[in-house]
Amino acid sequence: MAEEEQTDFTKLSIDERLQHKNWKARVSGYEQLVVTFNQADDDKASDFNKYASLLKKAPNDTNITAQEKGLAAVSAFLNNANMSISAKIANDIISGCLTKSILQTRPKIKELNLEIILMYVELEKHQLVVDELISNFQNKSPKIAVNCILYAREALKQFGPKIVKVGPIIKLLPDLLEHKDKNVREETRLLTIEIYRWIKDAMKPQISNLKPVILNELDVEFSKIKDEKASPSRFIKSEQIQVNQVANENSDDNSNNDNVQAAAVEEIDPFEFIEAVEILSKLPANFYEQVEAKKWQERKEALEIVIKLLETIPKIAPGDFSDLCRVLKKIIGKDANIVVVLTAAKCLSELAKIKKKFFTIFTQLYISYN
Repeated sequence: MAEEEQTDFTKLSIDERLQHKNWKARVSGYEQLVVTFNQADDDKASDFNKYASLLKKAPNDTNITAQEKGLAAVSAFLNNANMSISAKIANDIISGCLTKSILQTRPKIKELNLEIILMYVELEKHQLVVDELISNFQNKSPKIAVNCILYAREALKQFGPKIVKVGPIIKLLPDLLEHKDKNVREETRLLTIEIYRWIKDAMKPQISNLKPVILNELDVEFSKIKDEKASPSRFIKSEQIQVNQVANENSDDNSNNDNVQAAAVEEIDPFEFIEAVEILSKLPANFYEQVEAKKWQERKEALEIVIKLLETIPKIAPGDFSDLCRVLKKIIGKDANIVVVLTAAKCLSELAKIKKKFFTIFTQLYISYN
């Protein structure tokens, strides 16, 4: 009887099989889709368009075997359909993979689930993927949170921070590193180390409020990779065009082939991936009066507030710094107390570390003194 039932399923259309109550029928439909997608020509998009909407439910299938076959069909779809068609179901597939099939422990499902998420990153849906991952970092289900953190780490490792923006992730690290679930803490620790591998010490000020014991543990791990230079091993579609162009240009020079990917990707500036902080509003309301106080100690204390503020901020948001720079320059040029002068100079030094345009100020000051 079972064989007859299975034979009957193959007589149904793919649409009917995928929407059938019997999980074996859905398995049959998904298996047929894998064959169909692998044989289809993406220039003839009829098959992809026809079955795209039916794939939306694949990650949510209630039967584990049908779910696995459904994810295999999604994978075949993404590997063969053009980007515009795959984008149509991106929201449903990504959401399903990160909240439903991500909970499964079957090895093949875990493999396919991660593969699909990374494929959508490659298909230039990286912002959607990252947003969905981050939104689940603090999911009520620790298992979902753990796996989403793992997926983020793997995406960052393969594509780099130009694609997987780490600024919003870094903001969540302190809470996640102290999460009540040990698996969440451990996976976050690994993600933190992976972020450091890319942006190095640029991230340290942003996690400076962590408990000393956690910071010390991280510093030990950071020291192991401080000299390691990270580079992406995988590229989104638009980057692949650039990589291929460089490869073609170097095709006659075998000595350059190992450097094709490096040449095609711009060098990473760690500070590009750190969110800027607005600091001018954080200055005391009476700051400009205090830096002109009669007592040098009061002037020095006001300047030290600026230094302490800058030492905890890796990147300054745009703003009108003309008044601040003007008063610092005045102090350096005219203040009678050498301690105050040196403190003002240190303020400019801290500004220069985190805002490149302030090197111009140093040049101008140097010229004015000489």
